[in-house]
Amino acid sequence: MTDLHIRSKLSVSSSDMAHWLLQILIISSLHLISPSSQQETRFVYENFSSQENLYLDASATVLPSGLLELTSASEHQMGHAFYNKPLELSSYFSTHFVCALVPMQGNEGGHGLAFVVSPSRDFSHAEPTRYLGVSTHHHLNHHLLLLAFLLLSLTLFGTLSSMMSKTITWGLM
Repeated sequence: MTDLHIRSKLSVSSSDMAHWLLQILIISSLHLISPSSQQETRFVYENFSSQENLYLDASATVLPSGLLELTSASEHQMGHAFYNKPLELSSYFSTHFVCALVPMQGNEGGHGLAFVVSPSRDFSHAEPTRYLGVSTHHHLNHHLLLLAFLLLSLTLFGTLSSMMSKTITWGLM
């Protein structure tokens, strides 16, 4: 009879141990549930032939080769390309892109590209010659982040500089 009693105690003890281990497993896995409950947005445009979720305005166009051309060789143009769905930004985000800024011969400056985070894609009041076609002067309550890549001619060294970037924020207190 003693033997039966010991087996019974071991069985209960083993069950309690399994229950306790299951609780620890669930508690330690909670951190995995939280990030996956937030929807992560990812998109990649290897070429722009398929313009899914892409909004183009002004002179922006997709060439037959699939390249996105924001402006042509004409002067005083601006073009915008926006991801067409709202993004929810948390404490951080990352982006990678490849671009080509090709100045006209004899006019090695003034070309640029801007990565913009904005609550609106309406830049109809922007000027092509100022702020790379991005301005919030008519929308003072808009907060935006602008990461500008500019191609500038440095007469001091007599060479065309490599890309220079500048982060500009408007409307942030």
